[in-house]
Amino acid sequence: MKKSYIFILVILSLLVVVTACKIQNNKNDTKEGSYQEEENLDMSKIDEFYDNELTKGYKSVLKLDKDYKLKDALDDNLFVIADTTYNSNLYDNFIDKVKRGEDAFLRVVMTTIEGDILIRDIKVENRKVEVIFDDTRDRYLDDDDRKIELKELTLDDLDFESNSKDFINSLIQI
Repeated sequence: MKKSYIFILVILSLLVVVTACKIQNNKNDTKEGSYQEEENLDMSKIDEFYDNELTKGYKSVLKLDKDYKLKDALDDNLFVIADTTYNSNLYDNFIDKVKRGEDAFLRVVMTTIEGDILIRDIKVENRKVEVIFDDTRDRYLDDDDRKIELKELTLDDLDFESNSKDFINSLIQI
């Protein structure tokens, strides 16, 4: 029980840090890798993200229903962080694979205070980390912030070996 409370606190802490980083990035007008309807971003990078054996069986966030809700995420047996965590075995399996040097994928669905959902798709392949941030279903974000972004990092950038417990938190918050 104590382990799950610590885990939830770590996740929440990472959410705060990632949100702060995203706000700072928005202030700096760095729109590379983001999707906004008026920008006409080349969707090929996002399509390539899902055209992969690791993501087989998962729909692209671009193809998910705009009304995709927490219930849908639970029905899809995803790792969910809401009032409690659901399917934490998916998180554990993901971290174990990454620790062993294997490629891995995890879809994280989180709820906002108001109950809207945020989706984070995390793929680790050949020590390269790609994260898709889908904030399009958060009704309380400004229109400019309600978008899909793709970020690329490496495990070394995230100092995974010494911070594997905070790995997901750091990715959620980027």
